[in-house]
Amino acid sequence: MDLKKLERILNYQFLNCEWIREALSHPSMKSNYNLESSLKKDYQRLEFLGDSFLGFVIADILYDRFPGADEGTLAKYKSFFCKGSTQVKIAKSLNLNKFIIVSQSGESQGVRLNPKVLEDVLEAVIGAIYKDGGYDKAYKFIAEHFLAHANGLKNHRGSDNPKGIIQEYYQATKSKSIVQYRLENMKGPDHSKSFSISLIANGEVLAVGEGNSKKKAEEMAASIAIEQLGIQ
Repeated sequence: MDLKKLERILNYQFLNCEWIREALSHPSMKSNYNLESSLKKDYQRLEFLGDSFLGFVIADILYDRFPGADEGTLAKYKSFFCKGSTQVKIAKSLNLNKFIIVSQSGESQGVRLNPKVLEDVLEAVIGAIYKDGGYDKAYKFIAEHFLAHANGLKNHRGSDNPKGIIQEYYQATKSKSIVQYRLENMKGPDHSKSFSISLIANGEVLAVGEGNSKKKAEEMAASIAIEQLGIQ
C-alpha cells in the first residue's frame, strides 16, 4: 500500500499508520493472518464508529447551513449525504478501491468494486481519522469531501425514497413493468447479517444492492438503478 499517495488523496497525514491499515483491511484477510498477529483486525469496528460520527457531523452542518429548514427537510438532506450511493461516489472519487487490503479469494470475487464494501471502507476511513487525529480532523475531512456533493440537493426529488422513484418511473412507461426485489444471498451471523438483493423489471436484473438489512439492500439496488437509468 502506497500510504503517502493515499494521504495526499485524503488530504490527511496519519500519526499512526495502523489506523488506516485497519480501516482498509477487508474481513476476508482474517484467514490470512496468524491468530497472534495484531493485523488480524478488519475495518468493521472502525466502520461502526465512522458511520455514527458521519451522521452526527452531517446533521451538525445541515443544522447550521439551513436555519429555516424543519426537521423533516433536514432529515431528507441528511439521508442524501449519508445514503449508500453518495458514499460510493465519494469512495470512488478517492480511489479507495485501489487501496483495500483484500485476500486472494476476495480479489477474485470482485470485492474492490462491491458498492457495500466501498461504503463500509469510507466509513472506516472516517473512523480511522477520528481515532488518529481527533474530532476536528475527522470533521474537516467529512466537510471537505461530502459537501462537494451538495449541488446534488438541487435535484433531490425525495431521493431518500429511491424505491418510490423507481416505481413511479416504471408506472409512467407504456409497459408499466412490474418492479420486483429478489433476495440473492444472505450471509453472516445473526447479529451482523449482510443481504444481497436484485432489482428486477421486465424480467431483467437492473441492479444488485447490498446492506445490513433487506430494506437497505433494496434501497441501494434502487439507487444504483436510478443512476444507470439516468433518472433525474
